[in-house]
Amino acid sequence: MAATSPLIAIPPTGQELGNTYGVMLISTIIAAALYGLTVVLAMYYYDKFPNDPVVLKVAVAAAWLLDTASIALDAHAIYYYLILNYNNPPALLNQVWSVQVELLITFADVLIVQLFFIRRIYQLRPHLWYIPLFQALTAVVSFALIIAIIVAVFKHSAWDDVQSTQVNAPLVANWLTGLIVDVSITIVLCWYLWSEKSYVRRGTHRVINRIIVFSVNRGAIAAGAQFLSFVTKFAAPQKLVWLAFHNVLCKIYTISMLAALNSRVALRGMMMGGELGGTELDIPSTRPGVIDDKHDHRIATLEFATIRSSMVEPRSIGSIESGDIEGVAAKEGPSQEL
Repeated sequence: MAATSPLIAIPPTGQELGNTYGVMLISTIIAAALYGLTVVLAMYYYDKFPNDPVVLKVAVAAAWLLDTASIALDAHAIYYYLILNYNNPPALLNQVWSVQVELLITFADVLIVQLFFIRRIYQLRPHLWYIPLFQALTAVVSFALIIAIIVAVFKHSAWDDVQSTQVNAPLVANWLTGLIVDVSITIVLCWYLWSEKSYVRRGTHRVINRIIVFSVNRGAIAAGAQFLSFVTKFAAPQKLVWLAFHNVLCKIYTISMLAALNSRVALRGMMMGGELGGTELDIPSTRPGVIDDKHDHRIATLEFATIRSSMVEPRSIGSIESGDIEGVAAKEGPSQEL
């Protein structure tokens, strides 16, 4: 008789579980390491940016707490399968409740991070409000589909649940909508930022190039993790290879959000040379037909919050004026673009 899959029939005692619970164990260890990075980045954020808006601090706290809950649920699942049910093959056939709740927690974190970047898109082009509105609605629909999957999984909790039409359809829709959101965020941010390069001094291009590179990398990593999780779940539903990508998904999104916020320290240093204080970088409107004065400008998403320093006190908490930016850019001279 041909050997059966370890997740389709009851596996005999001592059967190799490397491509199932071995994957779960290793991916949880990797996720725990990434969670350590999340903790460091979150603590750094709260230490360096005490003057950020309350809504932003709450968003960071929510993402951090969800990330903490995610790794705790992963640890519970490992303990349940490998310790509590050691040498109990029937227990390996179905998903424990912590696996199902972790799915909801992960995509709640994904929603928060996506809305964070969508907010930045709106700040860069408020008059094109319909673009971030479409992205936000699509992100909410993607999360609603996850709720539908959770409901179906509670009724059909086998690991090969992807073979059920109740899970299959919303899973495909969730992946497509999530991909649309991540890819559109990357494309729109790069488009907006690249268009600003025609209206600022050459020295400022270095900052914009850095943000564009970060946006592309963030979108590629997030979309890549989602894609690999989706493909491996469908390609090998009887194995748990997809967990290798899913278990780190929450960490990838949380780290991308915290890295974007904390990078303001380095970007502010590049732009201001450590001389100017401020909370936002204002890119002057120098398009033809637009009067360019000290107060006619649009605020981009390049936000530089005043950071706490024991050596240097910030000069002000106000916005950086366009004259300051032009002066710093002029000092930088014709630097080469990255």
